Amino acid sequence: MNNQKPSHSFPILNDNQSGFTLLEILIAIVLLSFLMIGVYSLVDGSVRTRDNTLKEDLEFVDGESALHRFEMDFSLIYSPLYYSVRYTPGSNAASGQSEQTGQTPQTPMANSLEKYQATERYPAISKKGIPVPAIMNESKESLAFFYSGNKRNFEGIKESNFAWVKYALIDDPNPSEGGPGRGRAFARYHQTLNPYTPDFNWNEVRPTIILRNVKSLEFFFWESERKTWVDSIRSLSNQTSLRIVKVILVWVDQGEVEHKTERIIRALWPSFETGKDDMEYTQAMNKSTGDQPPDGAPPPAGQPPPASGDEDE
Repeated sequence: MNNQKPSHSFPILNDNQSGFTLLEILIAIVLLSFLMIGVYSLVDGSVRTRDNTLKEDLEFVDGESALHRFEMDFSLIYSPLYYSVRYTPGSNAASGQSEQTGQTPQTPMANSLEKYQATERYPAISKKGIPVPAIMNESKESLAFFYSGNKRNFEGIKESNFAWVKYALIDDPNPSEGGPGRGRAFARYHQTLNPYTPDFNWNEVRPTIILRNVKSLEFFFWESERKTWVDSIRSLSNQTSLRIVKVILVWVDQGEVEHKTERIIRALWPSFETGKDDMEYTQAMNKSTGDQPPDGAPPPAGQPPPASGDEDE
């Protein structure tokens, strides 16, 4: 007879020991279910809040990005009048006439300046011989100017770092449905080919939509003499060298929340008196070229005759 005990023994419940009843297990499952529902609601609410916040932030970033795009372009606005003066036909200083001799030299530069034909895009020319681009403000909702921030993407095309750019509020070709501000958009036009051509049609330039659902867009310009803002370029005393502009943009997000942003943007050109610098330059040139009398003419009163290298010592 084999008296060895089995290697594995299982506990035997006594009559006084018992496990969970079916009712207790069901109650535990129900309580755990309520706990899981609470955890799920908390997590789902957090995810929804994150998505809504991210969506609002992205919409706000869209508005800020549109204004930042305009700020980058306007900061690089270009005009020769930021460092030179406008050429005025017939003026002594502009034509190079000497203040002491009264003679006007017929230089190639002077002939070119006299023959310049003004156009709508380039209504004037500077004394350096560079055409002065116009700043076009057809309405309070549009602004076009010449800037130096273009980048040529292909070699051999007629582009440079100069280009025309226009910002305007237009009808959105793909408007969103319903709500205020729908159907209008903040658009950017970019004309890069042949920037110095006298005329071109903005309607032939394809716009880039930089912000949709725009309710209003307004440009204002700082009039330094009257110390006030004006809503038209024509109200400025200097219409070809704009320095400060204020943009007021109002747009509506997907949640029908209206946003209004006001920003003041300045050009990067340093501010100095170009007329004073030009006068000093003209006086220096006159002293170097205009003070010497013509050959055979007597010297000015109070000055000794010029020394001759052929005189005997």
